[in-house]
Amino acid sequence: MAMTNAEKSTDSLAFEHQQVAVEGVSIHTVTIGQPEKPVVLFLHGYPENWQAFKDVMVGLSQEYYAVAIDLPGIG
Repeated sequence: MAMTNAEKSTDSLAFEHQQVAVEGVSIHTVTIGQPEKPVVLFLHGYPENWQAFKDVMVGLSQEYYAVAIDLPGIG
């Protein structure tokens, strides 16, 4: 089952955090914006995590549904 909590950004928008199980692996996902909007997916590299895209996600959140995941085993 996914767990969710919200983190307030500087623009009063909320980041939604979830743990999603995929084939037995728990993956942390972060979203902002409205799900009915076009999606932009962010994938980080080593040694970063989703926070590398935090400011860009806030900027895109009015017109897009921004999704970032923490890749398992990286960061």
